[in-house]
Amino acid sequence: MNELTILLVVILFPGVLLTVIYDNYAEHKPWDSFKYILYSIVSGLITYSTLQLAIFLGQFLYDIKGYSETEWFVLSVWDAIKNSKTAQITPWEILAACFTGITLGLISVKATQSKLIHSLLIKWKVTNKYGDASVYIQTIESIGNNFVNVVLLDEKITIQGIIQFYHDNGHFLEVSLHSVKVFNTETGDELYEAETLYISKAYGNILLYKERTS
Repeated sequence: MNELTILLVVILFPGVLLTVIYDNYAEHKPWDSFKYILYSIVSGLITYSTLQLAIFLGQFLYDIKGYSETEWFVLSVWDAIKNSKTAQITPWEILAACFTGITLGLISVKATQSKLIHSLLIKWKVTNKYGDASVYIQTIESIGNNFVNVVLLDEKITIQGIIQFYHDNGHFLEVSLHSVKVFNTETGDELYEAETLYISKAYGNILLYKERTS
């Protein structure tokens, strides 16, 4: 690798950390290679911008002299982006940016899982789309820690239990339940009980519902 390639990898690494954390811990539709690279680049810029703002804010609060009299510290990464052949990046900036990227990644996961941003956008009538997760995921999240019925349509089996884990990988619907009872859908006979049960089915083979409480 040449120096420019190494420089780009170093600069983008905090953004890659943020993107990897979000990709692994937030429910969303699968990304292709182009989106992954694009999100890593954008996340890198967001990470360094956040770090830069934090430094400016720290300078302002620590030594208030006024805007014109303060000797503002500017990250070397901005100069590296403009003059990649001559610029040098201070190692502590990369480490600080990595820590910032991890923090922003965890915050973004929390914001996504809590549907905070989407709820505000819907409330302000900016959009009607409730997140990037499938209806399957949103339905499970709305049920909470309650007993549900999962009907396996291709096996004529009904499963009652409390959902622990769930996932929609774009091809299969996965769900893990505990405190499980399994019944024959047609006869209603109980077949067996289980502490934990994992299910993986293709689209169209699972019916999930929570009984109405009076």
